[in-house]
Amino acid sequence: MARFNPCKGRMRCLHLGGRCITCGRNQEEIMYTQQLVDQILGFIQAMEYENSDEFMEYLQKKIAKKLN
Repeated sequence: MARFNPCKGRMRCLHLGGRCITCGRNQEEIMYTQQLVDQILGFIQAMEYENSDEFMEYLQKKIAKKLN
């Protein structure tokens, strides 16, 4: 299993040979992660949740439970 390394920020993202030399993730992984974030954000905005933090905690718990 691979270890996730969070992005250090777009201004620090430097790609060399298909991988970011700051976080080590490949461009495909970075793009897919960005798409997931955009989809979740779009859902939160469409539902007009005023307690988005609770929704994100709910997602974290549900995903963690399914991984275990």
